Amino acid sequence: MKPRTALIIGDAVVITFFVLVGLNNHEGVSLTGWARNAIPLTTSWLVIGSLLGVFRPQMAGSLTTILPRVALAWPIAAMIGLVARYLILGHGLEVSFIVVTIITNLVLLLIVRSVYALTRRAAREEANS
Repeated sequence: MKPRTALIIGDAVVITFFVLVGLNNHEGVSLTGWARNAIPLTTSWLVIGSLLGVFRPQMAGSLTTILPRVALAWPIAAMIGLVARYLILGHGLEVSFIVVTIITNLVLLLIVRSVYALTRRAAREEANS
């Protein structure tokens, strides 16, 4: 699997996990619920993340480069995704929901990106030995 593809899939899994936990806690998991919640967030993340370089393998391979970039890109993408979700559903822009969405997903994205960067570093070190 190409590094860019792995990064996109990992991030989509993070957002899907968050959405499924939320659906399970509030209304029950369904394909429709997933689509109306995950698609706006994932789409905005793919667009904003691409614009800010978070899917570039060379950038994602460095913790000191990628973590601040994700911390900048995710809140912007989340707000765009949440506004899109609001336009679809007509609700969901409460401050508490925005804060939970941004912080929870940011922490999960940072964990996934840290694992990716550390794995890449270990692979490079092994290849150089």
